[in-house]
Formats: sequence, structure tokens, C-alpha cells
Amino acid sequence: MSDDFDLKDKTVLVVDDNTTNLAVVCAHLAEAGIKTMVAYDGQDALATIQASLPALILLDIMLPDMDGFEICRRLKLAETAQAIPVIFMTARDDIESIIKGFAAGGVDYITKPFRHEEMAARVVTHLKIQTQQAHLNQVIQELELFSHAASHDLQEPVQVMLMYLSMLQQRCSELSSQIAGFAEMVELTINEAWHMQHLISDLLDFSRISARDSSIEPIECSELLTNVLADLKAVIEDTGAEITGDCLPGVKGDRVRLAQLFQNLIGNALKFRRQGIRPRIHISVELRGLEWLFGVRDNGIGIEAQYFERIFAPFQRLHARDEVAGSGLGLAVCKKIVERHGGRIWVESEPGNGSAFYFTLPAKG
Repeated sequence: MSDDFDLKDKTVLVVDDNTTNLAVVCAHLAEAGIKTMVAYDGQDALATIQASLPALILLDIMLPDMDGFEICRRLKLAETAQAIPVIFMTARDDIESIIKGFAAGGVDYITKPFRHEEMAARVVTHLKIQTQQAHLNQVIQELELFSHAASHDLQEPVQVMLMYLSMLQQRCSELSSQIAGFAEMVELTINEAWHMQHLISDLLDFSRISARDSSIEPIECSELLTNVLADLKAVIEDTGAEITGDCLPGVKGDRVRLAQLFQNLIGNALKFRRQGIRPRIHISVELRGLEWLFGVRDNGIGIEAQYFERIFAPFQRLHARDEVAGSGLGLAVCKKIVERHGGRIWVESEPGNGSAFYFTLPAKG
């Protein structure tokens, strides 16, 4: 039944006030090599879980002291037990009860009378999924720790390089013009070191964008945009850009990341402007079904269609670094932010006629 999957350390808690059902379920799971422990009502189940965490719970809906939905809801609020998969056992097969079970946090349901092989197969499948999820979470945590440590370890020597190079540059400026060429080399080295530090910072920020670290809250996008434009005030005034926008709606999301999204898109529109042409940028929005469609349109240099997908990949640049500054991560960050919010992002553009970056966000419920 379990193929290569090791069940020896897995215990399933079976919760049912009917002793006959308990005996039948435990017997069939034992045939599949699955260890069990039992509870007879809600309080008994919660006490058993507190004493010894099971790998999975088979939970009857109709119990004498509280129903299975309430037990499941309580478990999902407990930090130690919220990851335990819950499979409901029920004689009900109506869609309302099934939906209620999933809403309470259940992962599956089994209807009575039990089909023995199906029950064991469902239990083993969810035990496998739980094990794989735990392994994946561990890998993600290790990668986050690695990226943080690596970024710290890389930034420290770069900062030391910058300090000594700056001291050397100052000394060179005080000496005769005979070493002007040497001073120029020092300046180039400093510029490269600064680029490396910015790249490391951007890479670390990119690695930190995940669903797990998001702080979701109601956000007024018009207010958010005002703050972003204030941060970009210097470059807006320097370029003489004209920025207009629709009345933006409220959404639910991560305030810091959505501000970063708008700042990256507007910043790119300012960066990739046409020579001698006043930049004009418009932020639009419209409701389409259950989502908002945002747009950031400019009159800049535009993009060839063959690069529409490539520009959203990390470290993909269409211009040499000495022509346009940047790490090549800006649009990759935008894509990751939008996708973490359940949306999509794409570009429509034509060389010489500007670009329009569109992204969707779920409409606030």
C-alpha cells in the first residue's frame, strides 16, 4: 500500500464516539502498516493531541461534546497542531457539509460505510504529502538562512574594499597628475565594488519575497502611489516627467512590496525615457470581474516583442550596464511580488512608442 514510504514513525489519531467504528478503522489501518491511537470525543481528542502529536487525524463529524468542524478549527489555531492534516469521517455526503469541512481546515473526507482500501490509500497519500511539505519547508528555511549568510559574508569584504579604495582615491587626488591614470583605475574599481554591493542587496531582497513573510492588510493604492512619487521626487524633477493617474482602488496586500512594485515600474519608465522627450507616465486601473487591472504606461524607448518574456527573468538586461544602471532584478522582483499576491504581470510595447506594463491584483472582498 505504501510503496517506498516509511510508515514506522507515523501515528494516526482516530476520533469517533462509536467503539465499533473505531475498531474497524484501526484494524484496517493496521493491515496497511499504520499505527493508531484513539479518542472518543472532542475534549479527549484535544487532550490526546496536546500530549502526543499525531501525523494525521481521522475525525468524525458527529461527536457528543463538539462537532468535528469545531475541533478542526481549534487545531488550526494551535501553532503546534495546525500543520496536522485532518480527514473527516462522515455519513453525510451533501456538498454543504463537505465544503464546511474544507473551510474548517480539513484536507479530505471519507464517507461511511468505509471502503477499506480507499481509506488506507487516502491516509497514506496525505501522510506522504505532509512529509514532502515538511521537507520542502525545511529546504526553504535552509535556503533563506544560506542566502542571508551568503549576502552578509559577501557584503562585509565589499565594504572593506570600498573603505580602503576611497582612502586610496583621496590620497591619489592629493598627489601629482603623474598618477592620474592610476587614480582613474581606482575610481573604476570603486564603481564596480558599489555595483557588487547593490547587486547583493537586490539579490537578498529578491530571495526574501515570499508568501510566508507577507503582511497582508487593507491598502489604499492612491495613498500608496502618493508616497512612492514622493520617494521619486528628485528624479521626477530632474527629468521633468509628467505623471498622471486614475483614482486607484483599495486592495489587500503587503504594503511594502506593493510600494516596491509601483516604484520599480515608474522608476523604469523614468530610466528608459527617450532622449530630448519629456517623460509622460500614466497609471491606470479598471475592474475586470474579480480582479483589478493596473497599468503603467510611458512614452519611452519601448521594447521589442522578442524580449517581452525575457525581461521578467532575473539578471536579464537589454542594455549594457555602462548605458543604464541597475542590477537586472527590478522586473523579476515585480513579477514575484505580483504572483505572490495572486496576480499576473505582462508588457505591451513597441520600439520608439513607449511601453505599458499591466498587472492584476484580486479585488478586495
